[in-house]
Amino acid sequence: MNLADRLSALMVVAEFEGVAPPQRATLAAAMREERFLAGTTIVAEGESADRLFALSAGTVEITQLETPGRIQKLGRGALIGELAFFTDGARTATVSAATECELLSLPFANFREFLLANPESALKLCQRLARKLLATEAELAAARQASPPGGVR
Repeated sequence: MNLADRLSALMVVAEFEGVAPPQRATLAAAMREERFLAGTTIVAEGESADRLFALSAGTVEITQLETPGRIQKLGRGALIGELAFFTDGARTATVSAATECELLSLPFANFREFLLANPESALKLCQRLARKLLATEAELAAARQASPPGGVR
């Protein structure tokens, strides 16, 4: 994948929309292409994290040990690993290739520099994380209402 392909892949990542071409080129140049066959684990829950990913082709499935089944299926343009960036650096979920996948990885240090230099992208990322938190809180509230105290109906 050449720089033009990386730039094209980054244009569909919501957090990188509106970034000026020179900054996007710097970001793309710092990224490394990684390919995974269907069924391959890309990252495992609990492992130490040092980079995040932009999914440029294929689909991935997100799972967590505490939650049976697939939590989410993501496609081209998805940003993966941002929670580990903002937390203690441990992966919060397992990401597996549902199909053959191509991802662009970016070390956390480069991502931090990018966010500091591009506050609009940082704001978009924070807004997405806030929406995710609100949705999770709503799911928890619904689950509590469906299950009476003591677990007896």
